[in-house]
Amino acid sequence: MPMMLRMSRTYRVKVPEQVRQRLGLRPGDFLRYRVVGKRVALERVEADDRLEDPFTSFGEWAGEADRKAYAGL
Repeated sequence: MPMMLRMSRTYRVKVPEQVRQRLGLRPGDFLRYRVVGKRVALERVEADDRLEDPFTSFGEWAGEADRKAYAGL
């Protein structure tokens, strides 16, 4: 299901309806993205996962160096 999106001037993209349906997304849901090379993986975050992931609350710690430094915690 390849799709092409255009980023707005404010760097926003709309999640297409097909993707929202497939992931079961609703307004207010949380999404997690992971950058792998030049690709981005997007996934729905369950409520339980948000509570266990310390990086959800602190976006400034989302860099690769931080992930390596805190990997063993």
